[in-house]
Amino acid sequence: MTKHNVAIWIDDKEAILLVFADPLEGSVSHSQGDGGSQYHVNAQQYLVRRQYYAAVLSYLGPGDEVLILGPGSAKRELCQRIKQHAGLKGNVVGLRRASGLAKVELVFPTIEAMNTSRIALPSGGQ
Repeated sequence: MTKHNVAIWIDDKEAILLVFADPLEGSVSHSQGDGGSQYHVNAQQYLVRRQYYAAVLSYLGPGDEVLILGPGSAKRELCQRIKQHAGLKGNVVGLRRASGLAKVELVFPTIEAMNTSRIALPSGGQ
């Protein structure tokens, strides 16, 4: 079983997955950089939100440590969906507000979270 450190920035329109380990297998849009791989899931391809979240979850596996970032409620909804899979689709190590897709906003919180032990999740969400 390969363990990945994954940061997911998500809102109602799209999800960006940053993977800090070996690339994931799948058919989403993919690019590779110096620090890992990036995957893009477009919500408009799915008729209902449940299918959108399922598409994001399809790239997570047991043992993956997941940091979820985003501006609104989609990050909390995705967190709940991951928890419903009881570790089979990763384990959430953090949930943080990030308003945009700027690399600084994504990379620095991700590196900080992945380099620390488990981050306490807020009970009410952010």
